[in-house]
Amino acid sequence: PGQWLLATPPSHIAGLQVLLRTIRAGEAPVAMELDDGLRPGALAEAIGDMNGRRRYTSVVPLQLRRILDDAAATEAMASLDGVLVGGQATAPELLARARAAGITVLTTYGSSETSGGMAYDGVPLDGAALIIEEDSGRIVITGPMVARGYRNVDSPDLRPDGGFRTSDVGRITRPGGDAGGDGTGVLTVLGRIDDVIISGGLKFLPGPIEDALTSLDDVADAAVVGVPDPDLGRAVVAAVTLT
Repeated sequence: PGQWLLATPPSHIAGLQVLLRTIRAGEAPVAMELDDGLRPGALAEAIGDMNGRRRYTSVVPLQLRRILDDAAATEAMASLDGVLVGGQATAPELLARARAAGITVLTTYGSSETSGGMAYDGVPLDGAALIIEEDSGRIVITGPMVARGYRNVDSPDLRPDGGFRTSDVGRITRPGGDAGGDGTGVLTVLGRIDDVIISGGLKFLPGPIEDALTSLDDVADAAVVGVPDPDLGRAVVAAVTLT
């Protein structure tokens, strides 16, 4: 039960689900102009227009970062009962900043093929399961929310057994810290399969390296890429913005 603020495009599955959740709860959503979703001041104003019993919104990491750089928007976001953040892997330092500011933030994982979020803070919904392919590290999703197919397109990623083979690479950590791929535990999304950099025969994902860099006090932002190298094939290089 509760009212949702639409701060992302309704043409994307996450935005559409914001509308559907509010309608299902019997309340009227508060919708923003698309460009305003990136303006912290407009977000704060829109939150002030909400009057539901409980209030929620869904944002992407870029929006969350801009909100945290604005005191009024941060205070408004902290007044909500829940804030979903998704669309891509969210840096741990960004989540830590949000929680330290009093924002009740939950990571969400899903896609159009899963009708939106199907795992929250790394834990799948009842009836859903996550496994990690041993050879590729890809995340595979099963559950009643997985699409049955694409219109006029055959794809091996939507499998006959009802599983969806994503293009995301992940790790599942069991209670106690052991890593496992059997679907039990908490999911961490590491990046996209096409982001993998093979250097000297080893596979590197930019995301965890960027997270490690941005956790340093002197680094505001980082981007990791692969560049040609005569010995390694590709070398892992980071471009950083210093504080």
